[in-house]
Amino acid sequence: MIFPSLSTISKWGGGCIFLFLFYWAVRWWANGFHLFLIALVFTFGILVVFLRHNGLRVLALICLSFSLLLFIIEYGFLINKRFSPQLATAQKTFFCGKQKKISKGDRELGYRGVPGPVACTFKLQREGNDVHEGTYSLDEHGFRVTPGTSQNGDSIVFFGGSNMLGELVNDDETLPYYVSQRLGHRYNVVNLGWSGWGPHQMLRLLEVEMLKDIVKGPLRGAVFKTAIWHTQRVLGYSSWDQTGPRYQRVSTGHIEYGGPFKSESRLEFEKYLKQSSLFVWLYQRTQRISSRDIDLYIDIIVKSSSLLQEQYGVPLTVLFFPSPDQPEHYGGFTSEKVIQRLRQEGLKVLKASDVINYKAADMIIEGDGHPSPLAYYREAQLVSTVFVQSDEKVKEGCRNNNNDC
Repeated sequence: MIFPSLSTISKWGGGCIFLFLFYWAVRWWANGFHLFLIALVFTFGILVVFLRHNGLRVLALICLSFSLLLFIIEYGFLINKRFSPQLATAQKTFFCGKQKKISKGDRELGYRGVPGPVACTFKLQREGNDVHEGTYSLDEHGFRVTPGTSQNGDSIVFFGGSNMLGELVNDDETLPYYVSQRLGHRYNVVNLGWSGWGPHQMLRLLEVEMLKDIVKGPLRGAVFKTAIWHTQRVLGYSSWDQTGPRYQRVSTGHIEYGGPFKSESRLEFEKYLKQSSLFVWLYQRTQRISSRDIDLYIDIIVKSSSLLQEQYGVPLTVLFFPSPDQPEHYGGFTSEKVIQRLRQEGLKVLKASDVINYKAADMIIEGDGHPSPLAYYREAQLVSTVFVQSDEKVKEGCRNNNNDC
């Protein structure tokens, strides 16, 4: 009886293992990068078998070993993900009539709301069930409408991300609306917040003077809501804001606009690479924050305040949103240290945590984590005092000068 040689057995065994891995890879992945890896393994495997030149065969064997190692690593990530417990997550959907999408690309800001007037409905679903729904009304500039605001009074503008926009709350449940309400709807309150935005969008809005097209009449004040984790957004680490405005420090020490975070060609290349779990794992570990990054974040806010003073003669009030202190992740900085720095730069900073316990169940939207209408109402109590006190000073000055203001 003739037994097959060890070489033949290893070749047939390797072929069977490869076919098994190929089957499961195609079944689980259906991913261009992984199929490319499979093709590499298959190609170099054939070259190892059929090449007769020793040098070329060794080279093919090295390439095969490297490709097979990458394949095994990717396969390991896949198995880990496949069998790890998956947390139930809520899904948010938006529908803006014929526009359908609620956001569109923007050359200066990266992206912004679709221009209206348009009413966008939103739903928060968990396990297929609607748990929260409402409506966004967007104006002709793509920003959220604040109901009841005065069209003839001085303006107050509000900058920020989803916590200023009012993620998953109705038009009359946002922070700008409640501030307007507490001020008797005497002012033209303009909500310039948008989901995922940071201080870099605020600064770019001011640099290109977009406010001149949006704000009518004199500007009375400006409010920016932020948190220390906005630093990630300033650095372009947010997956949704890859073409937003990038700011960099130049040799003089000042910060300047440096174009978008990434070009379209780079985005396309990274889109392909991010099909690799190993690449994503390595890429995420490069996204660290240093004390210099925090300095950049602070300087962007300070420069925005300076531009508001230069262009409109009004200060910027910062409403600082609390977050767990993790100095090891933020270059040794805590929220309190950032607040101190901003105050040293002459900005008025309000601590939202002074009036709100954000850990309370009624302060967040169930299944999402964004602030609830009650939280915005409490924040408005804090913010509105700034303008009430300012109005009192103006009136007192008028009385001292015997002037009817």
